[in-house]
Amino acid sequence: MDTLGFWGTEIGIYLSTYAPKAAGIIQHAYDASLPDPEVLSRVIQKDRTIEDNHLLHLDQLIIEYRTTLAKAKKELRAGERMSRQLGRLITIRNLPVMVLAIVIQVIAMFYLDDVALIAIVSNLVGQVIQFLINQEMTITNYFYGSSRGSKLKNKTLK
Repeated sequence: MDTLGFWGTEIGIYLSTYAPKAAGIIQHAYDASLPDPEVLSRVIQKDRTIEDNHLLHLDQLIIEYRTTLAKAKKELRAGERMSRQLGRLITIRNLPVMVLAIVIQVIAMFYLDDVALIAIVSNLVGQVIQFLINQEMTITNYFYGSSRGSKLKNKTLK
């Protein structure tokens, strides 16, 4: 269904089947994006070739489609709020740990005489910092990358 986008949904299939003229206009205007419900409704109302019973069913499908889009937008806004809160939490928690790791590295360089021990401390500090950076990147990529977007798109198209 992902590859079909809007045209794989119930309203897209119904529109293609019972209102091919309106479907062609919508498909040309919106290409691969999700059509605006208001525009969709206007195009369908102007198409005089659609039978009344199909027109009524399309109106019902547009109402469902509008509701689905509104829910998806609400979820997206909630996700954005959550990502901001998570970002603050990670920064508040991880930044002091990174600073502490760097301080330990500097202290080790000045107070340890054994080069091998300094290398071990440096390696551990580097691993801790890398872990914290990877943690931040993973969470950020989920919310701003393709994972969350795909999840919302799948929910929207069902």
